[in-house]
Amino acid sequence: MQIIKKLKGHSGSVVNLLKNKNEYFVHKNNIKNVNELIKINKHLKKNNFKVPNIIDYGEDFILMEYINGIDMFNFISIEGHNSITKIIEFIDFYYNSMILENNINYEKLIE
Repeated sequence: MQIIKKLKGHSGSVVNLLKNKNEYFVHKNNIKNVNELIKINKHLKKNNFKVPNIIDYGEDFILMEYINGIDMFNFISIEGHNSITKIIEFIDFYYNSMILENNINYEKLIE
């Protein structure tokens, strides 16, 4: 696998877009809460959100499939301030309709 592009990470994580033949992957490194991210990924997938499949993970990294799309920053930049209202309504609808498992505090994570 070769690094194609460095992406923006949060909370000190290092995120790279990787390519292996004709497949793309995202590798997040220096993650403090891998198990929590895996739980969230499984819960969102169970509730029909399109989330990347996790290929591999370790104590401080996750390797997952790359889903081509627009990131939140660019979405808001392109769509304008009305998009923020749409995003909030979307999150609120799904948050209120989900049955929370494993006592995950999504409200704190969303903030």
